[in-house]
Amino acid sequence: MEILGASIELMVSEVETSMRFYQQVMGFDTLAEENDEKGELYWALMARAGLKISFKLEDRIKAESPFFADHVIGASISICFQVSDLLNSYETIKAACELLDHPHITPCGATQFSLKDN
Repeated sequence: MEILGASIELMVSEVETSMRFYQQVMGFDTLAEENDEKGELYWALMARAGLKISFKLEDRIKAESPFFADHVIGASISICFQVSDLLNSYETIKAACELLDHPHITPCGATQFSLKDN
């Protein structure tokens, strides 16, 4: 098997809200979108710096993959971004979402902070 790329797909309650956060705060660009038969957005693919993230409505993921039936949104994933200016990024992001901690040095010597996206 030759892997040509990868993306992360996140289960969300509102695709538009997730897209707005990743566009306005994180600087991602929209690559693709899909609407259902009623014209409502249920999936979108975004990218920045080689990382692709897609957002799919909770009911769609659960219908397509019964494995997720008992899973809640946001329960089991952590995405780590490396940035050139951590403190400036922290200042920008802290006004846009819930912070889980503040800049600190980890046991391995990295400086990091954690956030909860919408």
